[in-house]
Amino acid sequence: MSNPAVILLSKNHKGKNKFHIEDNIGESIHLHYDDFRIDLTTKEFLNFDAIIKKSLEELIDIKNFELKYFDLSFIKSISEFLPDLEKVSFENVDISKLIIQRRGFLGLPVLSSINQSRVLQALKGDEVENRSYDQINRFNKTNEQRVNDVYQLITDKGYPYDNQYIVLFNHQYVIRDGQHRASSLIHSGVTGNIPVIKMYFKNDEHNIAKRPWLILLYRAIASLFIKLAGKAYRILKRFIIIKN
Repeated sequence: MSNPAVILLSKNHKGKNKFHIEDNIGESIHLHYDDFRIDLTTKEFLNFDAIIKKSLEELIDIKNFELKYFDLSFIKSISEFLPDLEKVSFENVDISKLIIQRRGFLGLPVLSSINQSRVLQALKGDEVENRSYDQINRFNKTNEQRVNDVYQLITDKGYPYDNQYIVLFNHQYVIRDGQHRASSLIHSGVTGNIPVIKMYFKNDEHNIAKRPWLILLYRAIASLFIKLAGKAYRILKRFIIIKN
């Protein structure tokens, strides 16, 4: 049977190496690593997925680090942080203290109270900011659908449903995963302490700066300086060659 379509499930490029996972509808799952390809049936792929999950939990080997508590796309996004992970704990925090990162003036990232969350605003009827947000972990679902679905799930099933907790890092209150859950809880009238998962990293690494836009500004200035310095060097080098 020839496959009518190919869906790219995941990809990762590091240096010259490329890794892709493709769903060849009507055929199989393909794992591509550069020019090397592995063909798996759906059943084989799911079995392979279970083995990889178990292996990751054994490699991290930290109490409470179980993938059932996390969105797998979130774990993928913080994979480079995991070697620094020292502790995972369940704690209670005041929901009103939660902080989100959002786009501020000129689209630069800023930290704001959970009350200014684009998701909470969408639940209140203001969809503008939420509609412009680029989702990467919910296939075939609009931003509006995701907001409504999570809210419905929270109101019907409660929190945390299916072990899906809000995740924080170190001693910060910045939501690293679970903005939809937190916003749904607030919109449904929840106040006071709620259970969350806290991931602690060595030396309090991987925190978000209080003014994240400054980091971007610094990187932009540094990049511009490097380009200008390189251009000045090439001009000076050409001048010396011509002079000699």
